[in-house]
Amino acid sequence: MKLLTIFLFTLMLFCPIFSTGQKTQLTSKTLRIVKAIKKENTFETTIFASEATSRQLKNAAILKKSASVPELIILTQNNNPVVAAYAFEILSDTADTILYQLILQHRNDNRTFKYRRYGNEWIHGSYGTMNLNNHLFHLDGLSENERTALDSFIICEKIKSRYTAYLLEEIAPNTSLYKGIKDLAKDKFPGSTIALAKFQKEEDIDLIIKNIEAYWKQKTHSYVISTTDALIYFKHERFRNFIEENTETEPSLAQVVAVYQDSFAYNIINSNLDQFDGNMYLKKSSVKSIYKSIWQNHTPIYDSLLLKMWDRYAIINDSLFAYLSSNYPEKSLALSQKSINNIKEIDDRTLVSIDMLNFILDQDSTLAEEILIDNILNVKVSYFQKFTEFGKKIDSPQVVNALLKRFDNESNGHITVSVAKCILSYQNEEYNQLLLQAIEKNTALNDWALKDINHLLTSYNIAH
Repeated sequence: MKLLTIFLFTLMLFCPIFSTGQKTQLTSKTLRIVKAIKKENTFETTIFASEATSRQLKNAAILKKSASVPELIILTQNNNPVVAAYAFEILSDTADTILYQLILQHRNDNRTFKYRRYGNEWIHGSYGTMNLNNHLFHLDGLSENERTALDSFIICEKIKSRYTAYLLEEIAPNTSLYKGIKDLAKDKFPGSTIALAKFQKEEDIDLIIKNIEAYWKQKTHSYVISTTDALIYFKHERFRNFIEENTETEPSLAQVVAVYQDSFAYNIINSNLDQFDGNMYLKKSSVKSIYKSIWQNHTPIYDSLLLKMWDRYAIINDSLFAYLSSNYPEKSLALSQKSINNIKEIDDRTLVSIDMLNFILDQDSTLAEEILIDNILNVKVSYFQKFTEFGKKIDSPQVVNALLKRFDNESNGHITVSVAKCILSYQNEEYNQLLLQAIEKNTALNDWALKDINHLLTSYNIAH
């Protein structure tokens, strides 16, 4: 049935797409704008309509507004590749089912022209290749069956595009696609070795190893796809030996070995974590990849590695913290204090710093207060509100004194307003009077901050 689907899909591609296409005539207005586009003879796009200042971008905007879908379909066949490319670009916003047939129909059109996208450098590109690379990713309107047929066709026909590479990296093993995938792997096409490894066939081991070694020898790579990742999907004794033989010269192997979940994998990863060439940015990027692999293949044997990653490279997030703090509270307390004191080092998109602060408060309230006071006095404005929000949980004269000290002569409104919010949240008359005195003394307060603080005072019914 799948082969039949592919066959029918292929047949459809090489038949006229719309019988009405031959009957449709271009309007005089469309013909005029096509002539103008041909005259400029360059292809460029912009993200915002307000940036469409060049003559060609204005021409494209008129074509988009005036040309009908049947007209645009005709224009994809135009003898000028710039006109055809603009027709594709406009259709990509409105007609996915039409577009994917047209893209593949024109995939071997090698006419070149000068183009640039979104203000980047001018380059020369192929009409067919540009359509494949720029539009296949964005066909969101396809049905599941259309998408499956499209992907199958691309692989079986061995169409080499950027879309194909990322499709191969993600696609699940399917016996009907095996031959096409293996043929692409023989050509060392990006992503194909990963797709081939997912079939877990011993007969493919030599080819997989050969392609990984070839990938290592490349100085540059066209796609952000690591052929080494093929080892994640095929556990085998020969691959264990291959990893062991090459781990000293290929640090990237530490990013894939976690699937073995044993001391063999532990030792390789641990050794990698101990190696540091002085470039923290690159090392941290590598360690993040190792962490992802460990977390996906987690077993308690890796826990000490996770703690080491947190300690040395500040690799921590909310889910990892929840696991480690539950199972290793003492170590997590010490590492939480270290992370909060070096908060700029952690990736706080999951707000793990809030989890850490609450954990410290639960474990040791005295330590939590000390950390809070230190950060109120010293932390930069970008992190300050995080600590004043946490400070609302710790009502003590020492914290209030620190808040008032930071408020004195402070001109940054984000800091002064945050201090006021924290102090007022305690609903303590003595604290409120101290805040009013501090407001009077601080001549550096800017207008908008003072306005916000006065609004806060009014909301708490405090005369000022």
